[in-house]
Amino acid sequence: MTIKKFHDYFQNLYIMNPQGFQIIGVIVLSFVTLISFHILFGNDKQLLDAPQESIEASTFIPEDHSLIPVSLINQRSISSMIENFGWVDLYSVNKTDLGYKKGLKIVKKIRILRAPLDPNQFGIIVPNEFVDPILEKGPKYFATLNKKQFYKSELVIDKQSKKRVQYGDMF
Repeated sequence: MTIKKFHDYFQNLYIMNPQGFQIIGVIVLSFVTLISFHILFGNDKQLLDAPQESIEASTFIPEDHSLIPVSLINQRSISSMIENFGWVDLYSVNKTDLGYKKGLKIVKKIRILRAPLDPNQFGIIVPNEFVDPILEKGPKYFATLNKKQFYKSELVIDKQSKKRVQYGDMF
């Protein structure tokens, strides 16, 4: 059958029953559309039906430890360097006329984690006996990253620097 005969056949079919020909066209077009959607989006149904697991921060807290949400002055830098977890040393922060300045080391080798519900927030996991000394130095902190491996956290007891008084002539 040549293209000319094929064309003539469908033209005669259309002349005999134009509405039937339109209905057949709509059915064929609908069928092709459904098949296309099934091929393109059919596998996503399984992904949509899968239950979404929510992760709570308490999942990561070992026994006899606490999670302290911390406000880091260098949060943006830390955020760009760790994915979900890391090891840091935590420093107090002194407010100056020009902004904030890193102060004395409070605790070293502690685990920091990104908040699962807000990736711009962080918390530190510390033994329960470290909570009060850390909170006394807040509310803002500065963190430095350590190598990724397990450490035993250490609370750094800040020895107060001895004050020196120099006596001498004032003139």
